[in-house]
Amino acid sequence: MKRLRQWNIAALVLVLVLGMFPFSNVSHAAQAVTEVEESHLSTNFEDGTLQGWTPRIGNERLTVTQQEAHEGQSSMLVANRERSYQGAMLSMKDLLERNQEYEITAYVRLTQEPTTDQTLQLTTYKKTTAESWNPIGSVKIAKAEWNTWHKITGKFQYSDDPAELNLSIETPYISDDSVDTLSFYVDDVSFTMAEQLEIEEDILSLNDLYQDDFPIGAAVYRWQLEGAYGQLLTKHFNSLTATYEMKPKYMSPSEGVYEFEAADQYVQFAEKHGMGVRGHALLWHIDAAEWMLKDRQGNPASRELLLARIQDYVETVMTRYKGKIYAWDVVNEAIADSNGDANGLRKSPFYELIGPDYIEKTYEFARAADPDAKLHYNEYFTEIPEKREHMYKLVKRLKEKGLIDGVGLQSIAL
Repeated sequence: MKRLRQWNIAALVLVLVLGMFPFSNVSHAAQAVTEVEESHLSTNFEDGTLQGWTPRIGNERLTVTQQEAHEGQSSMLVANRERSYQGAMLSMKDLLERNQEYEITAYVRLTQEPTTDQTLQLTTYKKTTAESWNPIGSVKIAKAEWNTWHKITGKFQYSDDPAELNLSIETPYISDDSVDTLSFYVDDVSFTMAEQLEIEEDILSLNDLYQDDFPIGAAVYRWQLEGAYGQLLTKHFNSLTATYEMKPKYMSPSEGVYEFEAADQYVQFAEKHGMGVRGHALLWHIDAAEWMLKDRQGNPASRELLLARIQDYVETVMTRYKGKIYAWDVVNEAIADSNGDANGLRKSPFYELIGPDYIEKTYEFARAADPDAKLHYNEYFTEIPEKREHMYKLVKRLKEKGLIDGVGLQSIAL
């Protein structure tokens, strides 16, 4: 059993991170991915088969080859790629245990010298009521090092019961128009269970240390409500935020359908342990409830229809958690990094279909739904003067109308 080391306080305030701990040292024995040796799974292609790997999408061609190998005699060649998101895919649904952290490692090598440095990454895909893609690790391959093997490592854990759960090896996604014909070899892909953790109980908790100054909050996933992660939360934190599952895409995957199971679990955990919950976020252009944006004929929603849908969503969600969620990020990241309007606003689908007042309207809906909740605006890159000025003017307008109580500023703990 490993004991948690002392934490950097700034990092704890921003996000619950336990991904730094060592993993079991298990040798890479020749085995198919479906075979289990203690806490270790691997694919090394030494039996001449793809061992469960398939093309992710498109016309990729996957073959076992003996032209190159990281160890042993064989590897997998991924060729005939036409887009960055095309690559090799492996289903993890029946391989990995829920609520168990894994270190995933793969070795990759390019087939020929590229014109520029290249990046390959591990991406996880999960399908529940919504879909999510998350890069968990990457390696940058210098042009001059194309003919050597490079290691990619990432950490992964899940807690729900997804319909699909896949791992892909690919190049970073740029856009739907990006063309990528890069071919590469893959070898010795391994999944290793993390050792069980226990927290240090005999130290002062952060929320006690700063109880007279400010709350200590953590952004968490559902699986972090259990085990050592849950113990760490209850010892050091007095506020929590769901990382993804309270965003519209997940709360309302289709019209008239609401999925409250995940949000309920966060709220119940907080209530049990005397913690507050900050809701994130009622409106965001990335994890939007896509059904809101089109009418039933598939045409872009009118201003009136989209406003009515946003109002219904805000009222439904906030009413359910009235008195249980003390603060909400109402609108998230509405200021553009570049090419915004005259006020710096991002030209999101909400902006295009409703107009710039969609922000004010959403705050009006939120204030009416739960007058006691604290309403916040959340933004990133506020260290950039121009973007910060645009955000200041937006918040000032909302404040003058009594529609906002605070601002969340994203940053990175170094």
